Amino acid sequence: MASNMKSPNLEGWDEENVSYYCRVLCNQLERWAGMVRVEDVLRYDRHIYEYTLQINEYRQDKVIWKYFQWLELLFTEVYLDKYFSDREGLVKDINRFRKNDFLQNNDYYTEPFFREITAEQLNKISVWCATGSGKTLMMHVNMLQLRYYADLHGMVYNNTLLITPKESLSAQHVGEMELSGIQVQVFSKKGGGLYKDQYAPVTEITKLADEDGELKVNVDFFEKNNLVFIDEGHRGASGDSWKKLRDKLSEAGFCFEYSATFGQSIAAEGNKKKRNELLWEYGLATLFDYSYKYFYEDGYGKDFVTRNVKVMTDAAQEYLYMLDGLLGFYEQLRLYNDKKEELMSFNIEKPAAIFVGNTVKSAKSELSDIVRLVQFFQQFTTETDKTIEGIKALLRGEDGLVDAEGYSIYKDAFAYLRELNMDASKVYGDMMTSIFNSSLYGVQLHLDRIAGVDGEIGMRMGNSSYFGVINVGNPADVVKACASFVHTDVRDYNRSSLFENINKKKSTINILIGAKKFTEGWSSWRVSTMCLLNVGQGDGSEIIQLFGRGVRLKGYGFSLKRTGKLDKGQCPDEVPGHIGILETLNIFGLKADYMDEFSRIIKDEGVEVNVHDKVKVELPLMPNVVDLEKKRLKYLCLKKGKKYIKDVPLLRLDMDATIAASPVVVDRDSQIKTFSSNKSEKISQTITKDEAKLGEEQLALIDWTKLYVDLCEYKRQRGMYNLTMQLQTLKEVAANTSWYILYVPKSSLIWDDYLRVSSMW
Repeated sequence: MASNMKSPNLEGWDEENVSYYCRVLCNQLERWAGMVRVEDVLRYDRHIYEYTLQINEYRQDKVIWKYFQWLELLFTEVYLDKYFSDREGLVKDINRFRKNDFLQNNDYYTEPFFREITAEQLNKISVWCATGSGKTLMMHVNMLQLRYYADLHGMVYNNTLLITPKESLSAQHVGEMELSGIQVQVFSKKGGGLYKDQYAPVTEITKLADEDGELKVNVDFFEKNNLVFIDEGHRGASGDSWKKLRDKLSEAGFCFEYSATFGQSIAAEGNKKKRNELLWEYGLATLFDYSYKYFYEDGYGKDFVTRNVKVMTDAAQEYLYMLDGLLGFYEQLRLYNDKKEELMSFNIEKPAAIFVGNTVKSAKSELSDIVRLVQFFQQFTTETDKTIEGIKALLRGEDGLVDAEGYSIYKDAFAYLRELNMDASKVYGDMMTSIFNSSLYGVQLHLDRIAGVDGEIGMRMGNSSYFGVINVGNPADVVKACASFVHTDVRDYNRSSLFENINKKKSTINILIGAKKFTEGWSSWRVSTMCLLNVGQGDGSEIIQLFGRGVRLKGYGFSLKRTGKLDKGQCPDEVPGHIGILETLNIFGLKADYMDEFSRIIKDEGVEVNVHDKVKVELPLMPNVVDLEKKRLKYLCLKKGKKYIKDVPLLRLDMDATIAASPVVVDRDSQIKTFSSNKSEKISQTITKDEAKLGEEQLALIDWTKLYVDLCEYKRQRGMYNLTMQLQTLKEVAANTSWYILYVPKSSLIWDDYLRVSSMW
């Protein structure tokens, strides 16, 4: 389905405000006869257009959907339409697919996959999308979609509730939702009944409980009939208490869950029975899967390279390995500073390096890794001769470090630095200035606990500005452990958090060290180098979250793509040299086994890591047609100087006798499909449908004023600015039965039951 929809030329809407994706899909529908109708796809696309207008109203940078985002919104339209209009039919369709297709082609599944699905299990949708794929914006539209279909079918829910993992992410969501024109505010128990039909309350999963407390709210406060949206849905997915609480909120309502790591969270469940239950639950609920594998294969996000030494025999090799990671980061900084002007159109941000780990396995293990890092930075600045010799060896490829396959991990590294042909001592001096904000050799490293900012330690060289920040839960322990070899102090910091300001242009921070702070809710385009700390088995979900923070990329024209993956017609004529260095995430680990575990996790995602035996072969392709005028191709367009809205003649809506030759066909009869599990068995049926015409009795039920207003709005959405119409003409057109064929059960036109007929009309 998506193979013909990936071109960037299909982004946006045509002159009738129909998406180009929709046009492509409608042309393919004949392949899937009976599955979905063209008029339904057009209707769904019109809804998506309306929602897009709404979330773009207050945005300076308007949202333009990528193909996978549009497909997620389309799938949601299809599902919600069927869920609210014919739930039992949806149950039958899914059970039929489960039995005749899914289980037939997946014989490794056992219980609970043989169970019959019930209507009560269909009130949850899971959206599995890679970090950086724009799932927050999709969530906003999903919220509008769910409200629309609920209102359309007269369903009343208590609240539209958004649940996040932590307060900082809640605050981030509030700002984003306000930008999308969605009324929202952070939940407070003092709000009482304020939220219903007015605001979408936002709260954290950690604040939900079975009973009220000072910082807790009993889930019964919201009751069970809610529209619930859960960000980072993998949090608590396998935990009994949190999952029960959040499931209770939507027990009689509906729930959307979003995560980049549903698969890893389920795989991490140690209990086989629970793991199978989760696999069943999320296998049923997952409506859309655009996990990292697909995101990366489509060219979105940064490329990545991992460097891992097979064995580090001594402290000297370990220092050289750490120096390589820092040298790779310096190369990115140097390239950015040298070509800042050329890079502006490619939306490259100033590089930053993060030294980051998963949930702390123990305070001791986290502390030892951070202490080792601080020691390395201290060695770098005080052991000048040793460091310069190390830089020289790395640039010459004389380091002697190889990976598990025996390949030199630096054979093809540092292409830009080697091109500059700088002396190692000059490289060292520039590293001190660019990374550590100091031009002095041998200067002492200082660690300052920042008073008034929770968990932060500022890092500086001598009296220079802060070059880095450590963000941990135990800052006093870190400072104490490092006090024997660096200067430590407690400083008042009059400005806001160092960590919170890293995205600002004037930030001097180049290095960040921490753990969970970087996994959820943190948004930055700066990460270009990542050093892994404290990584162990079972950390897949968190590692993919960390990884996702590093591979985020704005790309040329905000395409989100790597320059090398842009279409020929999309890529500019001039591309800055070595731009791939800035569009690549460098990854290394403080210990070899950290990188082994990371590589295993990424491979489980279906993405190859550092394949050495690949040879790049470029095949000549026919050039894309970019400028049609230069190619002298004939195509339809307005004359130069003419404007469609002003100069095209007006058309008046009226009856045309010739329309009867090709009448509009509207089929609202019951659709019956027959399937056979035996593919060789052919079933032939002849179905006679009732054809009907609308008479005075039926037309009397139409609210003509509302119809006229709706048609005016439809005309505006489709850009039909030169079409005029009058209310009386609409009545005349409706009274003429020659221009349409209507298939509908004859019983539907009989006025004998007010409730039945009014609900239909």
